Amino acid sequence: MAEAATVLRSKGAVENFVKTLEETTRTKYIVHKSDKHFHGTAWQPSNPMRVRWEWSHESAQKTASIPFDGVPFVFIAYQHLGCHLGRDRSRQQKMRYAVAKQKEFNQKNRRLIKTTKKLGCPAVLNISRIAKFPDYKVADNKDSQRRKMVTKLKEDVKNDPSSVRWEDFFYVRTPAIEDHVGHPLCGQDAGIHEPVDERVKSHIIELTKSGVRRVSEMRQHSRQFVERHLFKDERPPSPTRRRFYPTDKDIRNLMGKAKESVRHSSIDQENLQPFRPLASAAASQPPAEAPAASSQSPAEAPPATKALRRECIGHLKAIMDYVNLIKDDTYLKELRNTIKDLHGQVALQAPVEAGPLLLPEATKKRKAIPSNAVPLPKQPKEHAYANRGDEKAEMIKN
Repeated sequence: MAEAATVLRSKGAVENFVKTLEETTRTKYIVHKSDKHFHGTAWQPSNPMRVRWEWSHESAQKTASIPFDGVPFVFIAYQHLGCHLGRDRSRQQKMRYAVAKQKEFNQKNRRLIKTTKKLGCPAVLNISRIAKFPDYKVADNKDSQRRKMVTKLKEDVKNDPSSVRWEDFFYVRTPAIEDHVGHPLCGQDAGIHEPVDERVKSHIIELTKSGVRRVSEMRQHSRQFVERHLFKDERPPSPTRRRFYPTDKDIRNLMGKAKESVRHSSIDQENLQPFRPLASAAASQPPAEAPAASSQSPAEAPPATKALRRECIGHLKAIMDYVNLIKDDTYLKELRNTIKDLHGQVALQAPVEAGPLLLPEATKKRKAIPSNAVPLPKQPKEHAYANRGDEKAEMIKN
């Protein structure tokens, strides 16, 4: 049996209620359906509209029940949230995408997708947004009084909708514990299925943009953020809860998304290519004077600029020496992405006349000969005609 409906007065209160429910039950709800007026503020009463006095969730779609309190109301919008471990609603779309991308999609894989179909958790959280009209309240639940008040309400809405006062209400029907099927709601197993908290996600993304590159370092920062900020002066949650203590794979994925967003937002790949005007446009317009920085050769730069260049080159050479000593492949991959970003930023500051500079191609390094290697014996050099059987070859040999 479902729990009693929760009455809230604002959309922010609904969001806080859902967030608290997810943390306490170790679940995650995703939107299955949401009407257009659920989030908007442009709704106004208009004719025709169906006025109600009470509502039972047993009559339609298991929505929250609304008891009779003498105040008429109308439904504005619905929102249905489902457990994130429920049925995959994008399964057919994913199958079509797999068939289109894989030309050699054999029958074995197709059967595998069909046989792994799961119904998932059927738990659904329903939210009903209604508008109540307190100025048209009736004292008794009688048909005559209700018909009279509904007629008056509709006439007022028809004559002047702005004069009708209405109040916004949200009725939330939460699923019962028994509705969750196929996954645990308590213990260590439940914590593994939890998604990462949005506040932890935002913190990891911000630290990645600020320069943190190692997963182990990010794990320590994330743990300190949870214990010192989210649960300050409180008992921290269990370390097995993935919501607050993401795994290394979660951290690596979030850091990768943050780097990708920075790469595409702050450094546009199209801006790396210098602007080349058309031949006709260049011929019709007089040549413009080039800026002093672009026409200035390295030898003609001021002494201060030369000193800064030498200092930057010295740092780059020191980095090259350190890179040759690093053995951690994970850190080298992260360092490669960082150097690529830095390469793009420096390329934007270079003059257009320099053009795009390409990286040198990697050359194969010859294997070093070990010091204890024994050289092979040299074969005696024979005459070119030594093995020929004709008489002319014998004469030349003698």
